[in-house]
Amino acid sequence: MIKSLIKNATIKHADKVYAKSIEGAVPSYDEWIRDKESSFERIDMSVRSKGDETEAGEAKAMSKLSYVTTYEGSSFRIVPYSVVDASFEIKYLLEDFIIFTNGELTDRAIPFIQKAFLENPEADVLYGDEDIATLDAGDLLKYGRSVVGTRQDPYFKPEWSPNAFLDHFYFCNVVVIRRSSFRDVYMPEDVYGVRKIYRMLLEYIFKDEKSLRKSVISVGEILIHAKDYTNNEIKYENAGRYASNLVAVKNDKYKISVVIPSRNNPHLLEQCLSSLFDSLYDDTEVEIIVVDNGSDPDKKQDIEEVLSKYHAIYKYNPMDFNFSAQCNIGVAESKYPMVLLLNDDITFKEKGTLETMADELKYSFTGAVGLKLLYPNSSTIQHAGVINNRIGPVHKLQFCDDRQSYYHGFNHTVQNVSAVTAACLMVRRDAYDKVHGLDETLKVAFNDVDFCFRLLEAGYVNVVCNNIYAVHAESITRGRDEDTKSIVRLNVEKERLYETHGSLRGYDPYFSKYLLADCLDSRIVPANEYEYKRAEETATKKTVVDLNGCGAREDACVILSMEYADNKSGFSFDKEDDGSYLVQGFAYVAGTNNACYHKLLLLRGELQTFSLPINGCVRNDVALSCTDQVNVEKSGFCVNIPGAELKPGNYRVGILMTKKMSKEKLYAFSNKYMVVK
Repeated sequence: MIKSLIKNATIKHADKVYAKSIEGAVPSYDEWIRDKESSFERIDMSVRSKGDETEAGEAKAMSKLSYVTTYEGSSFRIVPYSVVDASFEIKYLLEDFIIFTNGELTDRAIPFIQKAFLENPEADVLYGDEDIATLDAGDLLKYGRSVVGTRQDPYFKPEWSPNAFLDHFYFCNVVVIRRSSFRDVYMPEDVYGVRKIYRMLLEYIFKDEKSLRKSVISVGEILIHAKDYTNNEIKYENAGRYASNLVAVKNDKYKISVVIPSRNNPHLLEQCLSSLFDSLYDDTEVEIIVVDNGSDPDKKQDIEEVLSKYHAIYKYNPMDFNFSAQCNIGVAESKYPMVLLLNDDITFKEKGTLETMADELKYSFTGAVGLKLLYPNSSTIQHAGVINNRIGPVHKLQFCDDRQSYYHGFNHTVQNVSAVTAACLMVRRDAYDKVHGLDETLKVAFNDVDFCFRLLEAGYVNVVCNNIYAVHAESITRGRDEDTKSIVRLNVEKERLYETHGSLRGYDPYFSKYLLADCLDSRIVPANEYEYKRAEETATKKTVVDLNGCGAREDACVILSMEYADNKSGFSFDKEDDGSYLVQGFAYVAGTNNACYHKLLLLRGELQTFSLPINGCVRNDVALSCTDQVNVEKSGFCVNIPGAELKPGNYRVGILMTKKMSKEKLYAFSNKYMVVK
């Protein structure tokens, strides 16, 4: 009885201490963004003029509802969307720039806009980021000032994304135009407000290749405090007609060559092809090319029977698995202008899937086109586009439930992204040849990312169609990369990727610097949730530990996920390498109260195992994905280890969890090695 009371009291105390340790560890978005913006230049937006600075008397009514301000020699007319009626015309205005808004401009907006146009003299259209702010009556009278109320729910936008813009008005609540360039642009009279602005911009931006590539710029900073983001949902069904001059494939029919690397999987291949043909429109033409790297004789015969139904080309070429080489072999045989690279474990579920992808691919500016992929028998997202973060290429929204809408509809709309998976990737044959196909030295991993990066560098943009989906039984054919040998290969291939594309190391034009990119959190959220510099701790009290001698046992209930274990400069991108190492990941004990444990980082060398005490850091993503676990918010760790602490060698990274009351010790090792030079 007494022991039970003591135990309960101890647990309650541990819970209390744990709760206090995570309180305030993650700053609110409001606090965080104000700190980030504290050094920005501001102007007093309450000083402005209302007036008749227009060329024609019929525009005076509009001028009374809009405002003029000047800054460093340029004039700006601020026009609320609500003022843009059916008769609104740009030609009646005199100011240098017209700022269309649906909300309150920040007092940093004008300096940002002015600077961006000065640095980009060919640009005629500008948009920026936004967030929502609570305003009291007094704030509303101060048009454009920084608000006193709470800021929340930001919309940090990608750099210029033409396919996304054709799909929906992602500029949303603020867009700026250079007035002189729009004097003669047609403004439809059958619509008003944001829809009129949207169609005017479509008319101008997509008129020719130069305008598409030069006229639009983004300011990656908050320009406006909006009330909501409903304008982001606005679409124009015939938007594609504005880009009719930029179509590279003008055939009336869809003609697509489908290249499928496959081995020993006749059943999967049958399922894949059956679903593909069921999804096609009647007048779509496809040719099937299967590249087999060495099926067993009995499986080969079964595959030939399957392919005979679809009049497929069968390239039987026994060799070690090399996805890139197999794709290149298949594409070399293709005859149609569009090529689909396809895994044999893909199942199509929607009519017109390939045609929807082809509609994006027909534009001359489009490189690779992917689509949303779900895991089998679920609504769980496997792929919704690849972003390039500090750790490397990441599938954002992986393991999220597609029945929900994430980050302003990202998983339900067309988006431009840096890369898409080659599990289902469509590309024009001319673009494929221009960048010399897939790199055959990247046999297994990152070949698709490398291919997409080369398309970016060649001037194309890549697209993911998250408005459609297929099902992907990921890695059924080849298996998963979970053994040590595979992990080493993955690291080598990732390093090769960034040696080839150094300018993209840690940078993604379609993923804002204000979004979380410092860890493998699959959500798309502001970076106030996690920044490695805030989470980082230095561990210097290295101790030799005998795991067997201290009574520790290896236990599967210790969940350990390693995200990074290497030279710190490869993570921080600091030009000066101080020789330190960084280890980042998360760990917890499943099925118990983690407030009752403390962690030691383990580094197992060839002769000795070392332990380093760590405090840990908050990882809300772990808590949100492990709702059945207790007190896992502080499961993260980001540990800086001075190079002098360790001798050269390979160290396997692990974690030791010690229970505070019973001193029970449980450990687990990852398959990740830190190489100390």
